[in-house]
Amino acid sequence: MDRRKRYGLVFLLCMVGGVEGFAQARASGGGVPEEAERGLGGYSHTVASRFSVAVDGGANFVVKKSPAKGAPFYIGGTGSYWITEWALMGIHLNYAFNTERFMALIGPTFRTDTWPLSFHISCKAGFARDGQEKKSRLAVAPQFGMDILLVEHLIIGLLGAWDLPTGKGRMPSQVRLGLNLGWRF
Repeated sequence: MDRRKRYGLVFLLCMVGGVEGFAQARASGGGVPEEAERGLGGYSHTVASRFSVAVDGGANFVVKKSPAKGAPFYIGGTGSYWITEWALMGIHLNYAFNTERFMALIGPTFRTDTWPLSFHISCKAGFARDGQEKKSRLAVAPQFGMDILLVEHLIIGLLGAWDLPTGKGRMPSQVRLGLNLGWRF
């Protein structure tokens, strides 16, 4: 299997993979009072809407030696649709100043179903446009982090990501570590 097919398969798995495969059946009421099942899998704390937006920024480290021009920082934003409290589908955009790289990524995020502190992991895929190389490439970005939901709608968290562009050339991989601030509508 050549490199393009492998990365295509990874991209496909990131896009389609597993949201329904990890689904669980909720407990039924069965005559038990509604609040009696809280904490037992029957009901969960939820906010009325399923959409959120967030801005993030932080440090950007280049893994390989590369001619870096700007400050080692990145800025980005994410829009998410909450399928459940533990599964989201999101679009993430970011720009790294030192590599002059713009990335547009999409993919699922899986969270722990704990409230108000939650941990998450995701695998997003999309494209990377390098300002130094002037080319676009397919990119995969495993992400991890934690966040806390404050005041019903405000989300504050930490995010780490490893951006892996595909193909040959000078576009190095990079590691992003940052803070995010979001609002769940």
